[in-house]
Amino acid sequence: MANATSEFTITYDNGTEHHARVTMSDMCAAETRLARDGLSMDTAKTTGILRAVYHRLRKNGDVAEPFEAWLDRVTDFQTPDSGEAEGDFLD
Repeated sequence: MANATSEFTITYDNGTEHHARVTMSDMCAAETRLARDGLSMDTAKTTGILRAVYHRLRKNGDVAEPFEAWLDRVTDFQTPDSGEAEGDFLD
């Protein structure tokens, strides 16, 4: 599981980046949304972490579009600590 203050870098299809420090509140919001969709962090880790990052970016005012539209523009995500996209930081 990502630590409660993991910082993520999101890269978009146009080459721009956003940085988001995901908080425990963001993780809880993501878990709530996953549960509503019949999923869990155990079965949908990538979706869960992206939901948490999306939640933080919305709270920061960096994105306004719906999750699915935002996700269509994301080409990569990583943590500065691990440098890995979708890597071991989720375990």
